[in-house]
Amino acid sequence: MTQPRRKQARRTRAVDLIDVSAYQEAISWDRVAQSGVERAYIKASEGTTHTDAFYAINIAEAADQGLSVGAYHFLTPLSDPRTQASHFLSLHGPWSASSLPPAVDVEPSLDAQGRDRWLQIPPADRPRFVALWIREVEQRLGVAPLIYTTVSFWRDVMDNAEASEGITFGNYALWVAHYTNQAAPPLPRPWRDWAIWQYSDQGRVPGIRGNVDLNRLGSTALPKATRNTETGDTRPLVVLSNEGPAWLDLARGELGTTEVSGPESNPRITEYLRSVRVAPRDEVDETAWCSAFVNWVMEQTGRRGTRNAMARSWSSWGTRLTDPKLGAIAVLWRESPRSPKGHVAFYLRHEGPHVLLLGGNQDNQVCITSYPANRVLSYRWPNAARAPR
Repeated sequence: MTQPRRKQARRTRAVDLIDVSAYQEAISWDRVAQSGVERAYIKASEGTTHTDAFYAINIAEAADQGLSVGAYHFLTPLSDPRTQASHFLSLHGPWSASSLPPAVDVEPSLDAQGRDRWLQIPPADRPRFVALWIREVEQRLGVAPLIYTTVSFWRDVMDNAEASEGITFGNYALWVAHYTNQAAPPLPRPWRDWAIWQYSDQGRVPGIRGNVDLNRLGSTALPKATRNTETGDTRPLVVLSNEGPAWLDLARGELGTTEVSGPESNPRITEYLRSVRVAPRDEVDETAWCSAFVNWVMEQTGRRGTRNAMARSWSSWGTRLTDPKLGAIAVLWRESPRSPKGHVAFYLRHEGPHVLLLGGNQDNQVCITSYPANRVLSYRWPNAARAPR
């Protein structure tokens, strides 16, 4: 990531996080770890075809040394953002490869003459590129990406965009680059807080030749790795909000649980299915398990679910909410409103005409997926729990 050089802040505090790319060339990650650095973002891709030459070795060796690692994509404005997202996802791999959320790098993209390519596309298309990349990655990975940018770029090029394509940018964690002696960075609109502050591009860290970007963490929570004791897989505990009921915290911890291809089943999904009335022969991850997941989560937190494998069974459960609340159970129709088929998941938030839901059996895994809001039949809340106001 590149920024105009400014007077650097003098800091003696420990480095919270570094970010690297092929620019740093070969890195001795054992020395980086010994210096006390615990987290690193690593460039994975740029555009639709470019793969950072050191990505594979950096992500593997940093993780081997015990660092929490994450990958970022450099977004370019002259190629389809969804194709760019697919390229990034093809490199990113499963969550076992990373315990930090993905990030999108939104800053000047200069051509050979030093002209910013972002200025070559219509102003209205610029935030749309960012939104489409975010939506594709969030739906596929089940975690909200961070947005890396600067105050000046978001103001001058993105026109302080607040939303596009149903994506509200202020709902996504901000990684802001600003090199200053001040105690905190200025924030681009519409953000009110920052998750990561890149405060220097002239840091020195043992094991890295030359300069490296230095970052500190803010108050916005980042995911931490959790281990599935059933499968041994490591996956992130995604913190989308510091609020919400206990059952939503538990559901977040299941993100990334995925069906196993072939005759075998993921034992965690089998455990979900045992919470509903299905025959033992149906306790396999090929069975529809969205209702089983919600039942399992609720019963793990001491609340009786429907104990029914049908998603529509939740339509009469608990109390109907007039307005959705974080963590509410959303019941949706499938095929048609009159069909007995449906889907059930936990409500996170609205994004324009869509709702983001955390649920099971969404793309064969526990993930966060966007659904049209007009497909929601009702939002339910347990009778024994008070809905937040």
